[in-house]
Amino acid sequence: MSDSEPESVEFGNEKTVVVAKRVLRRFLSLCESQSTIISRAKLSTIIREVSSEENTRTIKFGAIYKAMNSLLRNSFGYQLWGLYSKPSKSTKGGKRSGTSRDHTPEDTEFGNNGNAVNLKEKAHFFMLVSDLPEAPVAFRSLLLEEGAKLYEDRFVDDNYIGNDLSMQAQDSFENAVATDESLVAQGLTFVILVLILFSKNSILHQELVQHLLKFGIPQDGQNIPVIDMTLNEFLNLLIKREFIHRTEERAQDGTQEVSFYRIGRKTQLEFDKKSLLAMCFEIMEPDAAQMAQLEKSIELSIADAYGA
Repeated sequence: MSDSEPESVEFGNEKTVVVAKRVLRRFLSLCESQSTIISRAKLSTIIREVSSEENTRTIKFGAIYKAMNSLLRNSFGYQLWGLYSKPSKSTKGGKRSGTSRDHTPEDTEFGNNGNAVNLKEKAHFFMLVSDLPEAPVAFRSLLLEEGAKLYEDRFVDDNYIGNDLSMQAQDSFENAVATDESLVAQGLTFVILVLILFSKNSILHQELVQHLLKFGIPQDGQNIPVIDMTLNEFLNLLIKREFIHRTEERAQDGTQEVSFYRIGRKTQLEFDKKSLLAMCFEIMEPDAAQMAQLEKSIELSIADAYGA
């Protein structure tokens, strides 16, 4: 029996699998070059185009979705998550959440337990999320320890020496768990998300910039050390990847536009409320009596970030 025969049995016919594979290639290309979230309309157009190129009738969307999901899980460790589309919620202070010029404000739907709901093939938007099992605690601790050591080895007297190969140990590249750029980008992303979340999920651009200045992030257009990007470029990258969402509206005097940030759909799925609570507990190490109060305080601070 060939490798394609089990797939053909599961999804109806071999043609479905052939079309699904070609659609998946285009889908992955779009996720890499344009956006991590693809609309149902765009995906349907790709299915029609590929079906035409394969000289077959357009296959039902649900069948292609299931075939793509199986391929993603078996080959890449991802799943195709179906997102919910609905109007954006108001920002803090009664300010209206308008439509950004470069981003459509739609939110992930949440169930009664606060967890995001996967609408699967019925969704209007789709995003890749990891389907791999969580790594063992010991392995995660090792990554954190090695990442911290890598960071410490790259700074001498508060100066970054990562670009000076003569200053680095011979085996530093062989033993590295990540690149300098990825570690700094991850850390900065985490700081930005926490600042937004603890501002009741709505923070002015100017406020965010001032907070980041305390972490040594330049606000005058200079490149951020290590990642070699300006702050605005980095924020735009987070918007493109749906980690954060930007809303722009006119100030009350009507003379200028102001920008607000809230967390995006990717953050809602990959850094959920449970992860946020775990992070706070790990950093603050509260005792049993303090834990309930801390959780209540966090709930008030993050407002509607993870649904009602």
